[in-house]
Amino acid sequence: MKTGQIGEGSVVFPYISLAIYNQLADNAQNIFYTFQMLSVATFSNTSLTSICGILSQNRMLIILDFSRNQIGKLTQNCFYNVTNAKSVNISINQILHIESFSFHNLCNIYVIDLSVNFIISLPSYFISDDCQERKLKYFSIKSNPILHISMEFLPFSVFILAADTFRVCCATFEDLCIVEKAWYESCSDLLATLAMKLSMVTVSLMIIFGNIFSFVLHVYALHAKIGKGAYLIICMAINCSDLCFGIYTTIIWSVDIAHRGQFALWEMGWRYHGLCYTALAFSLIFSLSSPMYLTLLSVSRIMVIMSPFRTAFKRRTFIAKCLISIGLLVFVMGMFLVLLCITKGAGISTSLCTVFGGYRKTLGVLEFIAILQSVVQISGSVVIFSVYILLFCQLRKSGTLVDQAKHNETANKSLVVQLIVLTSSNIVCWLPSSVVYLYSVFSSEYSMSLLIWTTITITPINSVINPAVLIVGTLRKLSKQTGKLKQTIERQPN
Repeated sequence: MKTGQIGEGSVVFPYISLAIYNQLADNAQNIFYTFQMLSVATFSNTSLTSICGILSQNRMLIILDFSRNQIGKLTQNCFYNVTNAKSVNISINQILHIESFSFHNLCNIYVIDLSVNFIISLPSYFISDDCQERKLKYFSIKSNPILHISMEFLPFSVFILAADTFRVCCATFEDLCIVEKAWYESCSDLLATLAMKLSMVTVSLMIIFGNIFSFVLHVYALHAKIGKGAYLIICMAINCSDLCFGIYTTIIWSVDIAHRGQFALWEMGWRYHGLCYTALAFSLIFSLSSPMYLTLLSVSRIMVIMSPFRTAFKRRTFIAKCLISIGLLVFVMGMFLVLLCITKGAGISTSLCTVFGGYRKTLGVLEFIAILQSVVQISGSVVIFSVYILLFCQLRKSGTLVDQAKHNETANKSLVVQLIVLTSSNIVCWLPSSVVYLYSVFSSEYSMSLLIWTTITITPINSVINPAVLIVGTLRKLSKQTGKLKQTIERQPN
């Protein structure tokens, strides 16, 4: 232990230093009581685990150095007794928790250093806001795994705010914060503009209600034996797949509304949140299952045309087994990939809870998932397009279209329109979105707005169009069935 005075002339400060002196660290409280006239106290590199109970009333103390210790938390009114303190250094400790008003009553404080700790949350009003003059000039929170930031954690600006992330600035005065801002960081909401908010809400509602109606309609058609059973259950599976994306978008805009105006402070915590991982799971299930179900629908059609009497694709049990196998494969794969992200501690690369837009590369897990999704979607688009071209050629070659046209020209036109619409929606949806998403994963910079608008307007295209096309086709069959039933009734004698 060292004691003495520092300074020259009329400005002399009594000091005490317990640096690298573990034997006296446990008696720190007695030391403060003993030396009531201390101005500088250095307790650096000792075995201190707590400081909030050892600071006695001392209006002379102006510099406190508790760096390089094992301090675990700061409680309310921790520094209440040192009202004239100008510098507090608690860097390189093990602080995990800070309570509100920890630095209350420090109206003369100039410097606070909390860098290199384990702080995960910055509470509201951790420093006094009732001083007539605010003197804080430097506040450091660097090298802390901060996940949650209260909107009022620092209710006034400081000259220098040292942090690792610009999000800290969102809780104070952004224009006065000098923390280096990365190109992708902002203080905006999850969905930054009103147009984004309204678009995502509209798209999600269209997907959810459209696919629920389509699912119920096809269940009714299956029960009433209107149309082929194998075709109807494939349509129901497609509806379930598209509903997954509707649930995903609903989670995103619901979180945006719930944390409106404060999302930037909660952003990192959101990326590790269970609900965000749930959204990722729904997104993965949709992006993997939708191309597979639509491919199965295309293959079943071409097989029925080419081999109408011998193909197993006409049997409902065979199609049901195929759908169950695809569903289980996608579910297991999706859950495995999500659990892989959780166990690796990778977090999710963007607040949209997708694997795309990974500006921070983490163990290659996210990149692998992104490539897998894109490969499945692009290959699905190619297969579906090829199958429909083959289907159309086969119909023309066999003369089926001509024969059908003589008997039922409307049915022929409906088939062609359905093929064109489904194929076009798949290509317009999957190919551009895959290009944008892959670019965002492997480029050093990308447009966050483009990523959001792609998620809102391009990715859901077939989730909106598919149920509409399937509903129209099934309603036509239902109308024809009803018309035939009326004719049968009218022909019967009274």
